Amino acid sequence: MKVGHVVRLKSGGPAMTVLSFMDRTGENVSAVPTEQVRCAWFTDEGEPKSALFLVVALNAAREDEWQTRLSRRPS
Repeated sequence: MKVGHVVRLKSGGPAMTVLSFMDRTGENVSAVPTEQVRCAWFTDEGEPKSALFLVVALNAAREDEWQTRLSRRPS
């Protein structure tokens, strides 16, 4: 997993872009892989969101899934 990769929670949900890696205190450690990542995504209404997730809770998203979602996003 790298900054810029598209991921999804193993339990489901929207495709999200990895923005940065965080240490245990929540400090940004840039592109160095750690236990936590900050991800960003858009809601169905087009509102941007971001949050921290544990790496073990994420899988790579299939490109066909997130490309389809992008094409349906409101302008």
